[in-house]
Amino acid sequence: MKKCPVCTESLPETAHFCPKCGYVYPKAESVFAAEEKKRIKKKTILLSLLVLAVLSLAGGGIFAVYSLRREMQAYEEEQEQARQEWMDRMFRTGEELPFNEEIACDFRDSLVDYETLCGQMDLGAETQEAYEDEGYIVHVYDLVKIYTTDYGEVVNIEIDYSNADEGQKKSYGVFGYNADTQKEQVREALGSPDQNYGEEEYYYRFDGRQDAPALYITWDENDRIAKIQYYRILQSRYGMVEQTLVGPDDIQMM
Repeated sequence: MKKCPVCTESLPETAHFCPKCGYVYPKAESVFAAEEKKRIKKKTILLSLLVLAVLSLAGGGIFAVYSLRREMQAYEEEQEQARQEWMDRMFRTGEELPFNEEIACDFRDSLVDYETLCGQMDLGAETQEAYEDEGYIVHVYDLVKIYTTDYGEVVNIEIDYSNADEGQKKSYGVFGYNADTQKEQVREALGSPDQNYGEEEYYYRFDGRQDAPALYITWDENDRIAKIQYYRILQSRYGMVEQTLVGPDDIQMM
């Protein structure tokens, strides 16, 4: 054993340098230089092999991630197509529902801004001063109540036939339905309701989107329409807030 002349670290007799302080023995400089060169070369080879291994693993990882992304994208496209097909089967557009010539004011596709609605239909003068209800402004035209936001967007149209005369019952409606419409006619055209409250109230969605239109029909004792509401889902009406439809399992069918 020998000691390092700088730090007194005990070293083997064959030591060319001190690993503690880095001292290099002068007589061994040439030998040390040769061994250091070999060490650097070996280290370079090992490092190169390590880099290649990492790159190989990384390449496999990148390929795996790329493949996973492609599979996820294909799955999402497949799910979106399936959802669209399901929505086409389950929901109505209203386009196939014929107009009823007896209905002078058919409010289909009238969930627009209030000014546009008034320009589309000859509603005459309001029969009652507008008032506020549940945060909405209510405009009254005989048996029709039109609910709007502060920005003038129409969110609910309610037609109550209970106190209307025969002429009014025929003049106002939605999708060709008025006070003369029977329950069997609605079920034949729209199918089973998406939700119902006994046989007195039927609820139909027209698609699964948020803010999509819906019909809420109340029947009288003769199975004719007593009241019909055409409104947007997720809009508050009389303190009620509709829930967003997110999938087939959310539908309650008869």
